[in-house]
Amino acid sequence: MNGKINIVLIAFVLFLVMGCALVRKFNPITEGKPYLTPIPQATINAFKFGKPIPNKLDAVIAANYMTSSPSIVPVGSPVAIFVEELKLRDAYKRVEQTDQYGSRSGGSLVWLVAFEGDWEMTPPGSDSSRTFNGCMWVILNAGDGNKILSGGVTCDLWLKE
Repeated sequence: MNGKINIVLIAFVLFLVMGCALVRKFNPITEGKPYLTPIPQATINAFKFGKPIPNKLDAVIAANYMTSSPSIVPVGSPVAIFVEELKLRDAYKRVEQTDQYGSRSGGSLVWLVAFEGDWEMTPPGSDSSRTFNGCMWVILNAGDGNKILSGGVTCDLWLKE
């Protein structure tokens, strides 16, 4: 009787381990296109910059942190609609920027992350703000997670593939 129970337990454990491995390998949160689940603010605040960004989820977390500026802040939780690791020159082309990389090489690896959502904009030197719906993008250095460039565009740009 104990032998049968042991076999059933071993089979169950193997089933769980294989299931977890498959979920990890094909997990849409870390490898799919849209990131529909909002990331808690505590996770964004706890992100440690200075290390390479290994995957899409970490790129979204780092970029989420970088979407706020003194003049533009997200209202609610914006949704990441584009996440890709690519060369800096290709990221600049994607967001329609001129090829001015500063001290960086156009072949440097970066993460380009775009969010769609509502944003509150306060022009510099103004006390009034307005809310708009649109897309904001961030280009991050893949080596340390620091922001290279960010901006806003109409969301139609992200529909081009």
